[in-house]
Amino acid sequence: MTTIDSGVNKILLIGIPLEYQSGMTTDLVSENYTLVFSDSKEEAIKIIQAGELSAVIITSDLVFDDDVNQDIVALTYGKIPTLTIVLEETFEKLGQGKIWEKVYNPDALQEFCTAPFSMEELIPRLRKIIKKATKASQQ
Repeated sequence: MTTIDSGVNKILLIGIPLEYQSGMTTDLVSENYTLVFSDSKEEAIKIIQAGELSAVIITSDLVFDDDVNQDIVALTYGKIPTLTIVLEETFEKLGQGKIWEKVYNPDALQEFCTAPFSMEELIPRLRKIIKKATKASQQ
């Protein structure tokens, strides 16, 4: 686990490929997010269960595996805004229908970006689900 602290809004990034980490770090820190990186589902689950997250960003290869005992999206569903980065190999393996069913439900605070993506796409989607969660918690 690596933490990059620049603000009060904590985001857990799970399984983010190295080619995306540098750009994401720069842009998210400039948005005043504190970033926590995890490469393992076990560690990510502990962080999620500890609470105090503004959002989770996860790659699709860690969402769609066969270990139902470690379903991260089930832990965050409707509770923590979750943005899934859908990798091309996931599309090829599972097809669009199955992917959208699992990772996109605005009412459950879920959004997605398809890889490759731009931060101009990712940040507004992240803001949208965090804002929605904030509004829901104030009602």
